[in-house]
Amino acid sequence: MDVIEREKEFWDEHAEFDWMAEASKRDVVAMLPKLDGDVLELCIGSGMLTEHMPKTYRTYTGLDLSDTLLGTLRRKMPSLSLVQGNAEELSFADESFDTVLVFAGLHHLPHFERTIAHAHRVLRPNGTFACLEPSSQAWYRKPMDLLRGWIGIYSEDEVFLDPRRVSSVLREVGFGPVQVQYLTPRFSPAFLTGKNKVLAELLYAAASMGRSSLTQSFFLLNATKT
Repeated sequence: MDVIEREKEFWDEHAEFDWMAEASKRDVVAMLPKLDGDVLELCIGSGMLTEHMPKTYRTYTGLDLSDTLLGTLRRKMPSLSLVQGNAEELSFADESFDTVLVFAGLHHLPHFERTIAHAHRVLRPNGTFACLEPSSQAWYRKPMDLLRGWIGIYSEDEVFLDPRRVSSVLREVGFGPVQVQYLTPRFSPAFLTGKNKVLAELLYAAASMGRSSLTQSFFLLNATKT
């Protein structure tokens, strides 16, 4: 079984996946550029952030591997256009969207570079790409990776991403200047087990030490198709 098949099998076992605290969702959405025109969200899952998007857009399309998660989102937000599919193999026409979003999805993909290349292809000129991903640069990521089985909140194949590598790929496929912001979204208390509450407090304590890549657990990248 390849990575994409394992990921689909894993996520089809979840009716919903919503780990972020409500205040952090609003904070992330506030950091995004204005959503104009036609929006595509990849790896949309059950729409953890989608419900918080201001309705400044014309259309909103979501794509995900999991029929189960899409079924949940379809019941919550029936006005969306939802497509079951692989974010590494987009079948949308060239220049058909104004914004492409990915929230904590690239790090589940074995070849995220393909997704970024497709995002560039389906964006119209001056369209925006934005992604929120867990950073490999935070000082505590290596020990977390060693303890991932004990932590118990990661799928088998997901990895932490280096924002420098993602930025490089964006530039290679033709995006303009890349803006990087670092942040540590808080977990929803209902999502955490007892042992994970200890881990969360470690992340929050590190985040309080500064806004650099060494202390923040996630990065948010914005880039424009030139």
